[in-house]
Amino acid sequence: TPTRTMMMLRRTRPLPSAALVILAITACGGDGVSPPGPPAGIDIAAGNNQSGTVGAAVAIAPQIRIRDAQGRGIVGVSVRFDVVDGGGSVSGDSVVTDGQGVATVGQWRLGPTPGANSLRAQALGFPLLTTFAATSTPGAPSSIQIVQGGAGLTAIVSQQVIPLPSVRIRDAFGNPVPDAVVAWTIVQGAGSVVGGSTTTNAEGRATVGGWILGPEQGVNQLRATTTNGIIATFTANSIGIPSALEPASPIAQTGFLSFPVAETPRVRVVDAGGGNVVGIPVVFRQIAGSGSIRGDTVATDGNGIAALGDWRLDAAGNSTVEAIVPGFPGPRVQFDATGTLSQFTIDLRFIGTPPADLRDEFVRAATRWMRVIIADLPDQTVNFTFDPCQSGQSPAVSETIDDMIIFASIGMIDGPGKVLGSAYPCAARNGSRIALIGWMNFDVADAVVYNETGRFFTIALHEMGHVLGLGTNWNALGLNSDFCGLTATYTGAAAVAEWPALGITFDGPPIPIENEGSCNGGTRDVHWRESVLSNELMTGFVEAAGVDTPLSAITVGSLADMGFIVDLAQADPFVFALRAAAPVGPKERLEEIVRPARWLVDLDGTIRPAP
Repeated sequence: TPTRTMMMLRRTRPLPSAALVILAITACGGDGVSPPGPPAGIDIAAGNNQSGTVGAAVAIAPQIRIRDAQGRGIVGVSVRFDVVDGGGSVSGDSVVTDGQGVATVGQWRLGPTPGANSLRAQALGFPLLTTFAATSTPGAPSSIQIVQGGAGLTAIVSQQVIPLPSVRIRDAFGNPVPDAVVAWTIVQGAGSVVGGSTTTNAEGRATVGGWILGPEQGVNQLRATTTNGIIATFTANSIGIPSALEPASPIAQTGFLSFPVAETPRVRVVDAGGGNVVGIPVVFRQIAGSGSIRGDTVATDGNGIAALGDWRLDAAGNSTVEAIVPGFPGPRVQFDATGTLSQFTIDLRFIGTPPADLRDEFVRAATRWMRVIIADLPDQTVNFTFDPCQSGQSPAVSETIDDMIIFASIGMIDGPGKVLGSAYPCAARNGSRIALIGWMNFDVADAVVYNETGRFFTIALHEMGHVLGLGTNWNALGLNSDFCGLTATYTGAAAVAEWPALGITFDGPPIPIENEGSCNGGTRDVHWRESVLSNELMTGFVEAAGVDTPLSAITVGSLADMGFIVDLAQADPFVFALRAAAPVGPKERLEEIVRPARWLVDLDGTIRPAP
């Protein structure tokens, strides 16, 4: 019918446009609104503002969400995570957002140093980024370091150790660990601890409250232990209660003015039973007169003896030194020294503090030469702004010298049985070649061995002779002939005049100089010939223990040939190879470094290299 026809026509008209959009979204599975637009924002979804230990991964992996302007998550956006502060690391750093617009980093591991860390997340291809913050704290204790009390701890029995032992705790990355608990326990010596548990401060340092040593002399040990079992051990010696302080060297001496005393003061500390008190500090101090001391505080050795490092008089004439044990109420030991004038003075200056016995032998050797040389030398002003000896140990020298300075050192060179030492003039007066500054250095290992057999004095005397010019100046002053030849001969008139009195049978011209060995810095040409003069002081060999080594008249005469005023009466009688009843050990070549002066100084102070 017509009516039916009209109804059919209405149903076939086009639908409105809004209705078409609704139908399209529904057909695509939408939510009834428009689809997500382009990325417009980046938000932190999880993992911000965390804290953790250095080097460890944060507990919650950082997570971001990419959204459009209406806040809807966008799928398929590439996101890159990277560390921007703190030195940490990431894994799984390139991620694509999921259906909710979320991207999660694989892992964020904090850096090795406590403090701020940050991680950046950026949407690739879009100007969208955000940053995660985290704080790293020190890790668990990994090492324990002794920072106080690691060596030389001593105290009287049943007394507290000072300074108090302390440790520093560090984690695996070397960071100090604060608030770590340290337990302190006695492991040897029957002592006691005050404050058996302490906590590290912000620097990772913990100090025991107190450590009281045991009631018996000997070794005590204290252990510091962290809660995870890391251990450090402290050792201290408990010493007896001093009962007496007694001199172990002369209490009155006479020496030279402006020169070290012959024997440096020594004291022995004993307990009530007469036993040696080992490791207790003794203080030496000058209480009257004038002069100077060095090494004034020293602990007693295994024999209970403490020795002052050095004591020298000045030009005033006398000096008094006192030795005390701090806190000990008993009597003190007093030492007095009086000086007389020597026209010729060797200003002996020690580098460091040598062993007392070796120091005394050095002084004894210098004293021997000061008795041979009897006249003053002209004062000379020098201005060496560098070490003129080029030894690596002696200092620059800028002063007026009267008469000669010798720097002396006893230390490690190369161990026993190798190079004994070196001795030479460093700077000399231009013209006369008489030394102004000299250097002597001995290997302590060799020096101790020689001193035990009574031969170190002879060696020191011999080497000091080289500093004075014996051997080192002969060639420069024209006092020899056939240098480095088989007939090398000393020709100085004063020494040659004394040759006949020695009573030596020799076919060649006097005086024969050593002609064996290297011509460069060794025994040859700077000593008397060993095959002829054998045991004379200035041959190139050290005799067996017990064999006489005279400082003969030819050696004194050689000093006169070089310009010194000498007393020939101070020469020793020369007896060829005089031996004691039972000499100890063989004769040995002196392994020494001998050379002439490097520098010459004019009267006006001008310094020039020696030719």
